[in-house]
Amino acid sequence: MNSDITIHRPMATEQMAPVQTPQSQTRSSATAHERVNNFMGHSYALLAHLEEQNSGHTGEVAVQVNNIYLQAASDLFKIEAQIKHSIQESPNLSKKEVKELAKALKTAEKDIAKVLQKAQIDVASEIGSAGRAELKRKIATLAQGGFKAKFIGLLALVSSTNKAAVDGFKQAKLSMETASKKAFAEPVNNESEVQRDQRTEFNNFREGVGNLKRRAGIIGLNGVYRVQVTFSDKAIQKQFKSFIAQNQSQKTERVTIARDLTTQNAKGEQVQFKSKLVPLNKEFDSLVNVKGEDGAASRVFENIFGEKGGISSANRQESHLINGWESNLSDESGTRIYQALRHGITSDKFETDKDVRQANSKKAAGELLKAALMQQLGDQGLSLEDASRSTSPITLNFNSVSLVTPDDFRAIGSKGANEKNMLFDQTDALHSYAGTNKTLVVDGLHIPINLSVNTFNFGVNVGAVGYGLGTINQYEQNVKALQGLEAQAQAAIDKLPQGMQKDNLKELLGDIKSLMADRKAYLDGDNQYEVGAKIINLSNQLDQLNGNTKCAFNCMSGKDRTGMMDGVAKAFAVMRSINGKIPTHEDLKNNEEIREQFRSILVPILLEMGGIDITEINTSATGYKVGKEAQLAQLPDDKFLEMLGLAKTTSS
Repeated sequence: MNSDITIHRPMATEQMAPVQTPQSQTRSSATAHERVNNFMGHSYALLAHLEEQNSGHTGEVAVQVNNIYLQAASDLFKIEAQIKHSIQESPNLSKKEVKELAKALKTAEKDIAKVLQKAQIDVASEIGSAGRAELKRKIATLAQGGFKAKFIGLLALVSSTNKAAVDGFKQAKLSMETASKKAFAEPVNNESEVQRDQRTEFNNFREGVGNLKRRAGIIGLNGVYRVQVTFSDKAIQKQFKSFIAQNQSQKTERVTIARDLTTQNAKGEQVQFKSKLVPLNKEFDSLVNVKGEDGAASRVFENIFGEKGGISSANRQESHLINGWESNLSDESGTRIYQALRHGITSDKFETDKDVRQANSKKAAGELLKAALMQQLGDQGLSLEDASRSTSPITLNFNSVSLVTPDDFRAIGSKGANEKNMLFDQTDALHSYAGTNKTLVVDGLHIPINLSVNTFNFGVNVGAVGYGLGTINQYEQNVKALQGLEAQAQAAIDKLPQGMQKDNLKELLGDIKSLMADRKAYLDGDNQYEVGAKIINLSNQLDQLNGNTKCAFNCMSGKDRTGMMDGVAKAFAVMRSINGKIPTHEDLKNNEEIREQFRSILVPILLEMGGIDITEINTSATGYKVGKEAQLAQLPDDKFLEMLGLAKTTSS
């Protein structure tokens, strides 16, 4: 596409590095304009890929095809201008204004699909008509389908003009389909496993042994896309949504987000902590620093996701772990006081084939467990070679805390999977690796492992909090998981001498047991994240004692409920560092001094420590997409609105 189309704004195909959004800017009109820029940038980018795909014509056809895409770009620009014109200049958009922006973007999605549909139909008409105006009109009718198209097909039996139109349409469609299967460029450097999978999937499509159904007929590799031919606006709208999801993954750099948190101790003295969010790619390999065969840091996750790669929460088309990060926190001395893996659920809600969904879930779960094992090897200073040659299996206790709502109500009549199916997929996948004398293959090396897995789930959205939905389905597995965790914790407690550490650990375990006394016990009070956050912190304390306990937590996307959990769990870790222990449930519920301290620590963690950046990396919109049930411990209204940001303008 020539330059006078693409200069309207930076294209969505450009690299998008994570940028911290000041908390006062999460709902500003300037932030809203940037949200529109990114959204519309994807539409310009998809149009550019369609033009590139359908290039190669000569003469007048080439000129007219170029003009068609010029007009489409102009039409897209009008859509963008209309949305921006509706945004009121303000440092803080109201709930109503954010809702109106969300509605405008949803409408724009349909309008964009119609613009792209018209462009594709016009291109087909131009290719197949040999410049004849009458044929152009008839080919356009054939592309649109319906009764009129069928009528032209019947007339083709007796009319040379209509036959020419039918033949021209077939020729044009074949030309466009051939263009949609143009080979990607050969790899220049070593491709990641994700990229190799994408290349294989596309090649299978080209050769007729596979399809792009999971991707709505569009696939990208290294920033280049191939789009299956369709003239349906509804199908094109699905392609546009799939393109946004894939493009957001491929073009957004994921790098370590490091921030300093300053708070006060009981004496009123300032205390500083360092928070890090490290993506599961080369950055994570460098962090854990597990040596490979050559003595340098291994490239386990770089090989899977790339140097700065990863998969956005909306992109369920890849059979790998979604939105994976390590979250950690260290005190002023540099001592790590908190560590956990955070991710999107391993199962794909859009996959209708149960076998495919479960196989992909197992693959993603395996990648999560590899990350946990790498954390442990890094702590112990073991290389992958050392671990693979070990005469005795490495012991790893792994605690998983999910935050989905596995209710039966939404499962009725649902296509694909629902949160209940997906939770069980993930639970089964993680437990399939558990046992004694097991083997986990990491970077081609077979590492012997004794793996214990405890899988918890606590629904935290309005369905669970307001109506108790899903609490029956999750409770049975929670009871089993608690038995495993309690046995590990009790073994550690028994080894400790009498003293504060032993007492605090017993109190924390007792608090967790109390919050799991029945299926709804964890919903007592105004912090449904409390029990999961305490399980994460208990796991961290056990790891500090025995060196073999790692943990992870997730929701559907790995950004919203997961981000809230990360904030609560980190706040507890900070309070333990300052106060000497994690506050009890009763204190968090009834002690206003403790509640105020919790709020004062939680707010800056949620707004400034990188969680809100992860929402933007995944969706291009700042803010946690949660409901009012997430206004924990009576968080101030203004701060809660800042946390929500523009999240309601996204579909994932």
